[in-house]
Amino acid sequence: MSKSYWIDINMIKTPPVNTDTMSDSSDSTFCGVCKVRHITKASAYWCPECDEGLCTECHDNHHSISKATRTHGVISMKRYRKLPASIANISNFCTEHDMKFENYCPHHNKLCCPACISTIHQKCIGLQLLRDVLKNAKSSTDRIDDLTRFLHQREKCQNEVTQLRITINSHLDELEQQIQTELNAAEMKVNLKTNKLVADLSQKTKCADQLQDSITSVKKYGSNLQAYMGSKLIEANVEKEETYLQTLLKDGSLQQNLLKCKIDDTIGKLSSITTLDSYL
Repeated sequence: MSKSYWIDINMIKTPPVNTDTMSDSSDSTFCGVCKVRHITKASAYWCPECDEGLCTECHDNHHSISKATRTHGVISMKRYRKLPASIANISNFCTEHDMKFENYCPHHNKLCCPACISTIHQKCIGLQLLRDVLKNAKSSTDRIDDLTRFLHQREKCQNEVTQLRITINSHLDELEQQIQTELNAAEMKVNLKTNKLVADLSQKTKCADQLQDSITSVKKYGSNLQAYMGSKLIEANVEKEETYLQTLLKDGSLQQNLLKCKIDDTIGKLSSITTLDSYL
């Protein structure tokens, strides 16, 4: 099981004024090797192991081929300057003894140089080699990267679900508008048909009343001939109106109008969906 380690403040060269600012240390601006030789050259690389900048000549001709330094993780100054000051100012050397940190004391949560061990950590048990401790540093960074990727993937999934919901809602809105239009058209059609039927029946009622009045008048005031011939005319009109009523019965015009709305089964199944997909 991996352990967590805390970096003590004694490994910081200078306290950063603002942790958000990028590194721009004067020690990193010029080549440290050339500086010892009283030569001023701009640094092209930064060696965190040596804790100093390197010009291209010193890096290519000495540092990268020397047995003592060729395995150092040198980075370009361009990449080094992208580090926050709080990270760039972390040193590999003890500020008190000017010696390189080689051990870690889990009891004090401190990095130790050889002088620190002989003076401060003589009785400390469980001192660890710093190189062994740092083996877990990259894996910790990898776990952070994994978590970052996971968060990005989660955000992507959330956006996809949100977009899917927007698409579904938009489509349902269109279907609702379409159904509303069809309902309005059906209502208008039924209203027009009903109004026409009511008007026709009202007219037929007037005709029936007139026939009734004619029959009454013929009976009271007409001669036998008038009664006979008039009854024939009245019978013809009655048959005509009866035929009209029979037609209304047959074509269903007198039946009650019913409005039904049938939802497609596919839409109804949306409520039965319990999950879109598995998450892991």
